[in-house]
Amino acid sequence: MSPKIVIAGSISVSWQCLTTDSTANALAISPQHADALNNLGAALAAKEQWDESLQAYQQALALKPNALDIQENYAAALEHAGRADESIGVYRQIMASHPTDPSLWLQVGRQLYTQQRLDDAIENFQKSLALKPDQADAEFDLARAYADQNKYSNAITEYRKGLGLAPNSAFAHCNLGVALYKNNQAKEAVESFRRALELQPDFPEALAGLGSASTAIGDLDGAESAFGKLVAAQPDDFGPRYSLGNVLYTHGKYGAAADRFRECIRLNPAFAQAHYNLGLALARLKDSDGAAKEFDEAHRLDPKLTAPK
Repeated sequence: MSPKIVIAGSISVSWQCLTTDSTANALAISPQHADALNNLGAALAAKEQWDESLQAYQQALALKPNALDIQENYAAALEHAGRADESIGVYRQIMASHPTDPSLWLQVGRQLYTQQRLDDAIENFQKSLALKPDQADAEFDLARAYADQNKYSNAITEYRKGLGLAPNSAFAHCNLGVALYKNNQAKEAVESFRRALELQPDFPEALAGLGSASTAIGDLDGAESAFGKLVAAQPDDFGPRYSLGNVLYTHGKYGAAADRFRECIRLNPAFAQAHYNLGLALARLKDSDGAAKEFDEAHRLDPKLTAPK
């Protein structure tokens, strides 16, 4: 939540050029002016000077303790300053006098979610939606909290509700795909990941999800295409190369798989499983000595590796 700047009628200063100096001048004229203190807090918050910003808001609230805009700015500054429990406490005080404001319940829910207090976050998201049903962001927040609890069916329901309101959210389509995949609905997940990529081409998480879901339904060509694009998009990441190598190996393309595992090892020499899988590919290519070398290296790097020598 961005700080709200409220310009008092007695102060002739434009918000476009508001600075800490201009607001300090206003206070020099009228040191008891709560709105000027609020402006000062907002200007300091914009500079991320949180201690000074909080002090200004506290002084403003001492003058106008029931001013909603100052209370919300103070709560937001506490959140940004890393004082989430205090921020939630301030929001709770505001909610006591404004219990039907859905934005307050949503804001508290998001802070509780950040703290991974998922049951409490879900309760607040649900309350916000009960007060104002047509909130796509609140639906997505609720869905994400359910997914973190491994309640994928609930998450799927909420993502779909949100997408009914905001159908062009690539992130929501991708997250829905993840929930579907984890709920053993790989075919539907493929469609969600594809929709996310229509909206945002080269979306890394959607490409990774599409590759995994395509593999799960046996579409190795689709998986190879998705992971190949991900490799191109993330040239310094060994993970996509490892995934692509596994797909190529499953597809019987052992030479290409070996090349991807080598690239993976170049980027992460200590990745034991990549050495082992390279050994498997080399064995398929009848390179017994090379395979044995990679198997030995894999077990040297990870003596607890469950794969046999």
